[in-house]
Formats: sequence, C-alpha cells, structure tokens
Amino acid sequence: MAGGAGSHDALARRGGRQRRRPRRASGAAAGRATAQRPGRPGPDPSPRLRERATAAGRGPGAAHPRRRRVVMTPLEAGAPLPDLTLDGPDGPVRLHDAAARGPLIIAFYQEDATPICTAQLGAFRDDFDLIAEAGARLLAISTDDRTSQARFQAAQSFPFPLLSDAGLDAARAFGVVDDSGRRSLRAVFVSGPSLTIGLAIPYYHPANPNQFPAVFEAIGLDFG
Repeated sequence: MAGGAGSHDALARRGGRQRRRPRRASGAAAGRATAQRPGRPGPDPSPRLRERATAAGRGPGAAHPRRRRVVMTPLEAGAPLPDLTLDGPDGPVRLHDAAARGPLIIAFYQEDATPICTAQLGAFRDDFDLIAEAGARLLAISTDDRTSQARFQAAQSFPFPLLSDAGLDAARAFGVVDDSGRRSLRAVFVSGPSLTIGLAIPYYHPANPNQFPAVFEAIGLDFG
C-alpha cells in the first residue's frame, strides 16, 4: 500500500526507518494484532527516559529540580476503561459510549499547537481513512479549554474530536498526569466494546518507529 503523507513519514525516517502505511489485517494476523503488545507489561521507564518523554517541547526550566513530581501508575492492558464524560466540539462525550460502538483510540496530548503534539495528532489525521475503514474511532484529549482546542482543530483539519480535560479527571483516571501536575503525558490507549484497555502506550512519542504501528495493529491493521 502506498506510503502515508507528510509529517509522520519524515519523523519515521529521522528515527531510522521508513514508516509503511498500515493495511487491514486478515485471519490469524488480525488476531495477533490485538494479542501481542497489549498484554505485554513493560518495566517502568528509567528516570532519565521518563524525564525526556514528559519534558520534550516544554521549554526552558522543564526539568527544574524543585518542581513537585507527580507520581502516578499508568493503566496497563487488561485494566477497565474509565467511565468518564468530557467536553467535545458537539457536546459531552462519554468514553464508554464511544468504546461500545467499536475499537476506540484514545490519544492524550500535552498542549494545543505545540510541535510534538501537532506531529502526534497529524500522523493519525493523515491515516484517518484507515482508522475509519477499520470501524474505529479516535478521541484526542488535552487539558486545554474548548476555545483553544477549536482553534487547533480548525488550523490542522483534524477529522476527529478534541476533548477538554481541564480538570485532569481523565489524565488522573488513566494515570498519565505529567510531572508538573498541570497536564497529561503524551499517551495512547486502545479499547473497544469489552470496555477494557487492549493497548497502553503511556509514554508516546511520534518519532518512535514502533509505537505508531502498534496502535494500528491493535485495531486490526498491519504494516506487513
């Protein structure tokens, strides 16, 4: 299948690998897609990796030694999907209702209109046709208010809703509040009608060549 457009291909090349466009998996491959990474708990990242993952793009003073650290344990594969309702562009959105309709990608991003978060959501935008063809939905969540999110969505033409988690309720429920205690980590979770977490990537970065394919494999697509 032809390669995806634009920003995430460039990011994948910088990571040392040309990212291939996902395609629909079939038969045993589709079963493996949802069974491999989701159930494989990994070790907690080292302090250096945790700091780098949460401080990227935050600017001067991001790793100030006196900053209060927020210690949280992110949800893992197999955990129940939190039952939360967040404000979206067309009104309240309940996560359980969205997941009950089919595969659901939940993408936490840190801040509107910042380079890394724009690349993170832009990669999903560029391959959103495949997400839709797989019968999946995507909800992007940040602590920004709805006015800021509306500007960001219009500027980037995201075909999926941005939900406001201004009170950090969702970030706390998923265990992805960042060290500042004011916003979330970049993180991606996949759920579905079972209302359990099938895939958890609590330290997501769009330049990581393995994480983006894992999300698509979790909804039944592959990069083979």
